[in-house]
Amino acid sequence: MLNELEKVRKEMFKNNISFAPLKGGYLIDNVYKNRYIRTLNDLDILVKKDDISIIDKVFKDLGYEQGDYNFDTNSVVVPDQSKALFFKEKMYKLLPYIKINPQTPKSTVIFDLTVSLDFSLDVQPIYEMLDMALKVSNGIELLPEHFLVYMCCHHYREASNVAWILMGRDLNLIKFCDIHEYVLQKMDHHSLQRAVEFSKKYKLEKPVYYTLYFAKELYNDGYESDVLESLNITDNAFLNEYGSSANDYNKAQIRKKDFFSSIFSDNNKDEITQTPKYHKTVKENKTFNF
Repeated sequence: MLNELEKVRKEMFKNNISFAPLKGGYLIDNVYKNRYIRTLNDLDILVKKDDISIIDKVFKDLGYEQGDYNFDTNSVVVPDQSKALFFKEKMYKLLPYIKINPQTPKSTVIFDLTVSLDFSLDVQPIYEMLDMALKVSNGIELLPEHFLVYMCCHHYREASNVAWILMGRDLNLIKFCDIHEYVLQKMDHHSLQRAVEFSKKYKLEKPVYYTLYFAKELYNDGYESDVLESLNITDNAFLNEYGSSANDYNKAQIRKKDFFSSIFSDNNKDEITQTPKYHKTVKENKTFNF
């Protein structure tokens, strides 16, 4: 997958596309520095929404299809019109780009492309991140403060939205381990403060506060308290909430289990008692069923 990432990065670079690897696609080689330590299920990438048409051509020229991956049949499922429209108008990311390996399903490569940090669908933070990114061989690399804010937004989205709870992907230890390792290796007091300033500029304080609050609960590395205080959050009741997104219930629900019970559970599907709005408008695969 990482070798395929480099092939795609080179083509995006040739086409002058801002294309920044995130999460494992960046962390494995640049932070963990050992490909046996961290698993990789897909490749998360940050892109500009205005580049979608060129990105689509590059991927398809490289043999990728866009749609949903069916793990049982090792095939790409083209979504129906309602789901395609839902992703286009309501989602912060694009439908995945997938390259199937018929002989070896585990070698199938999936790219998830993010165009907004949250369900507000505001693209301006993404554009600032990518415009200020560092130039590296065959591409770009986000500034540390931007990479951290992205990871915090990603973790908060998954922890606070019903779809990921139903998939059993709302909370897991590796997400916080990523934060722990990244901050210790790549950041200092100044870059942490720039992350605070960026989050305030775009009203992203809650995701950063949420992630670093629980990172402190797990690791207590020493930097968290200063950052949490700098965010000026006066009411942290949202730490135990989910479902406030317009795609879910439009009204926050309260988790029944505490953080440690949740993160070490097999899954937290037992938290969900109501059908979310998106479930009523889009035919989802079996992963989303109660």
